[in-house]
This record gives sequence, structure tokens and C-alpha cells, in this order.
Amino acid sequence: MKTILLSALTVSLLAACSTTPRWDKRFGEAVRESTQAQALPPTVPEAALPALDGTSAEHAMQRYHDASKQPPPVTNVFNIGVGTDQ
Repeated sequence: MKTILLSALTVSLLAACSTTPRWDKRFGEAVRESTQAQALPPTVPEAALPALDGTSAEHAMQRYHDASKQPPPVTNVFNIGVGTDQ
């Protein structure tokens, strides 16, 4: 009885050591696809790339800098909704 139990245990433990060829051959595929989707093909001419004119870029940078000058108002999270008529 011990021999049969030991044999069954050994076989089940060795089955856990098997390889995973279907998973291993696709390992990293999502990262490669994401990288390729973000890469620009080398055949695209420079003129085809969208450009931003100087005035628009200056206004965008000014809005970016102005947004960080005034921090958002601080609210006390412990008193939200306490003692209001709503």
C-alpha cells in the first residue's frame, strides 16, 4: 500500500515539473506588440509628422506653468458631508 501511495505521489510531483511550451513560446508577446505599436516606421518622411506651431506651443506651455502656480483648495476629508442639510 505504501508503494502504491508513494508511486502516485511521485508521479503527481513529477507532473508538476513538466514544461509549458505553449506559454513559453509566447512569453513577452504583449510587450513586443506594445513596443511595435508605439514605434514609428522608418519609412515615414519627416514632413508627415504632425507639427505644433510656435504660438500654440507657447500658449500650451504657459497654461502648463500656470496650472502649477495655484494649488487646488484643500478640503478637510474628515468633515465631508457632516452637519450639512443635504
